[in-house]
Amino acid sequence: VAIGAAPFVLPVASAANNQHYATCTIGPVVTVNGSHTNTATASGTYVATIYTDTSTATYATTDLTFAKSISSGNPYTTVGGAVNYSYLVTNSGFAPLVGPVTVADDKVAVTCPPLTTVIPDGDNYLDPGESITCTASYTIVAGDIAAGSVTNTASATVEGVTSNSDSETANYAAMTVDKPAPANADGDGSGTVTLGDVLTYTITATNTGTATLNNVVVSDPLLTPTGGTTPCLTVAPGATCTLIGTYTVVQADVDAGVINNTGTADSDETLPVTDPESTPVAQAFSLGVDKPAPANADGDGSGTVTLGDVLTSTSTATNTGTATRNN
Repeated sequence: VAIGAAPFVLPVASAANNQHYATCTIGPVVTVNGSHTNTATASGTYVATIYTDTSTATYATTDLTFAKSISSGNPYTTVGGAVNYSYLVTNSGFAPLVGPVTVADDKVAVTCPPLTTVIPDGDNYLDPGESITCTASYTIVAGDIAAGSVTNTASATVEGVTSNSDSETANYAAMTVDKPAPANADGDGSGTVTLGDVLTYTITATNTGTATLNNVVVSDPLLTPTGGTTPCLTVAPGATCTLIGTYTVVQADVDAGVINNTGTADSDETLPVTDPESTPVAQAFSLGVDKPAPANADGDGSGTVTLGDVLTSTSTATNTGTATRNN
C-alpha cells in the first residue's frame, strides 16, 4: 500500500488476526470557505495484482448571520410599556446545523420556535440559506425612564456555532408644553387687562426625551395664530415647536374677571400634554343714579304744583363700571 511516496506492507487478515487495516492521516489542510469535495484513492499489490479503491468526503465551513431589530415599542413613553424584539438567525455557511436554535440577550429571555415547525422541509436542521425568527419582549422600568434609553445586545448559537453580536437601542419619548402669561398691548394705557385689549400668547413645546418626535402640533382654540413654527414635521431631542397667537378681551371676560385657556402639544409618539393659563381681567363695579325734577300734569293749569296735581318722576341707574351688573 502506498500513501504518497511512503509504501508500507499491510498483512492479510487471518482468523487469528483480522484487524489488518491502516489509518492514514494527511494534513492538516488549510480550509477554504465554502463546500469542498475531497477524494482519496488507496492502491496496493497482492500477488502481482493491483487493487484500487476510491472514497469521497465533503467538508464545509459553518457560519451564522444574526440580525436583531425592534418590532414595536420604540420609542417608549411609560413604565410598564413593552419593547418587542425580533431576531433573524440565518445559516450563512455551507453545512447544515442541527437544532435547536438559541439566542442569548443580555436583558431579556428570547423564545425560538422548533426548527421542525418553521422550516419548509420540516426537519430539525437549519440548512444553508435557511432562516428562523425568534422573539422577545422587554418591560420598561423606572430606571429606563431616567436613563432615557434601553440598549441590549444578543447573539445566536446553533450546534456550537455562534453568530455575530447585534445591539439595538430603544429611546424615550417625552414632551412638555409651557404657556406663560401673555403680553398685553394695553390699548387704553390702563396698565391692566381690560375690555378690548389684545393679548399675545407664546406657547412652547419642548422635546424632553431622547427620541425624535414627529408631526408635533401646538394649539390653543382661543387664539388667532400669528406666528411660531407649528406644525413641526420633526422635533429633535432638546428642540422646540412654538405657537404665537393673539386674543382680544371681550365683555364676557370682564364679567368673569379672568380669561382661562389651555395650550396643548401633541405628537405621533406621545400623548397630548397641556398647560392651562389664567389671566386676570380688571373689573370696576360702579352705579350712578339720576333723579331729575318730576314732570307735572298740572291739572288746574296753575303753572305750579298744587293740590291734586299728578307728578311723574323718572329715576335712572347707570352702570358706570366695566362689569355687567345683574338683578
